[in-house]
Amino acid sequence: MQSLDDVTAYSYVIQGPPAPPNVQNFVVQQNGNAVNFTWTQVDDYALKGYDIGYIDQGGDTSDWHQFILLTEASKGTEMTNASVPAGTWTFGIRARDVADQLSPAIATFDLVIENNNDTTTVQKQEPGWQSAMVGFLRHWTGVLIPDSTTLMSATTSWADLDHFVLNPVSECSYTTPTFDIGFVNNLRIHSTYQITAGPGEASGAEATTYLDAWTTGADPGTYDEFTVATVPVRYLNMKIVYEPIAGAVGYLNDFTYTVDRSPLIEQVQNASIAPGGTAITFDQPFHDVPYVVPAYIGTHPYYASAETPTETSVVIHVWDHSGNDVGGTVTFTARGI
Repeated sequence: MQSLDDVTAYSYVIQGPPAPPNVQNFVVQQNGNAVNFTWTQVDDYALKGYDIGYIDQGGDTSDWHQFILLTEASKGTEMTNASVPAGTWTFGIRARDVADQLSPAIATFDLVIENNNDTTTVQKQEPGWQSAMVGFLRHWTGVLIPDSTTLMSATTSWADLDHFVLNPVSECSYTTPTFDIGFVNNLRIHSTYQITAGPGEASGAEATTYLDAWTTGADPGTYDEFTVATVPVRYLNMKIVYEPIAGAVGYLNDFTYTVDRSPLIEQVQNASIAPGGTAITFDQPFHDVPYVVPAYIGTHPYYASAETPTETSVVIHVWDHSGNDVGGTVTFTARGI
């Protein structure tokens, strides 16, 4: 019997599939607050899906790592996404195969995304920066600068003073104060920040933002990496984390988050209004006092008015031509956020 030791061994490398071809006919359109993406199917037997992301127009569209990913390995040739914030963006797409190889070139499409939502609140953190920070120092000019791990007394050369921040800390973070929206609602949350390179430092510093949102009770303290989404929320904190790199240290001069939602419209038909007026409670509360338009329904020359509207209710009256508060039947529309 022949032994395996007597068999000549040969090496053979099993080649992986070639990278998928570039995506063609990539088109992006806005429909309300959603963004629709379409493209032509690539011809690749090992196709896993498509990665789609976006970057500020004018950014380095040749560097896929600079794009904010919306989806990875998405199937099909069409996708709708409601997580794109308002802005002037370049969208990009690449095919991905089962070996996680990406198509060589990024297919792009430029589009300005408009915000069709009504704003609930805008929380700008600078220049006060009134909440908790770690690894940052609040500068008198209203910006946050990464701290140094080296005391001034420990410097040994005048050249050390040429650094914007000598030996910066490995991580800096700032957490916003807790914001109470007032009641639980499905709201869209998104944020912006700006890190500017310090004097003599290379540019390109980036940070990561996180959201801690909850509906009731104590703060769970759970921060998830976050860009934009619609979530059920009453209370929220946001956090920004920056990891400075020596030679490319920047300072944080803006961190702002926005909470918005699609307009809330309530329409009521055939509401009975008593003489002297009737208080009507809305089906769901508004965040701000809504605009209420009532209309009298009937054969008399009467008219309706809305008085003392609040976020939760309104008083409606029906008047005759002599100014008497006579009551009647109305329809009304309340619009707000």
